[in-house]
Amino acid sequence: MKMLSRYLDTQKNKLDSMQKRQEQLLKRQDKEKDRFNQLLSHIDSLPASKQMTSTLALQNLSAVRQQVSHLCYEQNQKIAQVEQERKQQQQACLSQARYNIGIRTLLDKQVARENYRQQCIEQKKQDEFVSQLYARRGALKS
Repeated sequence: MKMLSRYLDTQKNKLDSMQKRQEQLLKRQDKEKDRFNQLLSHIDSLPASKQMTSTLALQNLSAVRQQVSHLCYEQNQKIAQVEQERKQQQQACLSQARYNIGIRTLLDKQVARENYRQQCIEQKKQDEFVSQLYARRGALKS
């Protein structure tokens, strides 16, 4: 039982570290979304092409828009990647939690069996003691 209890403690620690990793991924996902939103607001802040009078300025604006749009695409890919990692980590945490519950159930059953065995031993001792008392009383009366 002690070994199983120690093993359960080890598995609980493993689950804790897995949950911390999941929290880190969630924070990372939020940061990536913030970066994406910053890129979008940067695109929105660019001047409209109607305001440009120079051909060179229009070409530069178009190039900047393309670059920022490409950055948005890449940022979206990062968001999707982190989301996938986070979902995988979440599934791993759920599996580990179920595994820990199984170990806990097994440990509880072992404890219950041991308690029952101890109760039976104690009951047997008490029965023997009562039998001996009864036998002594019977011997004294005769």
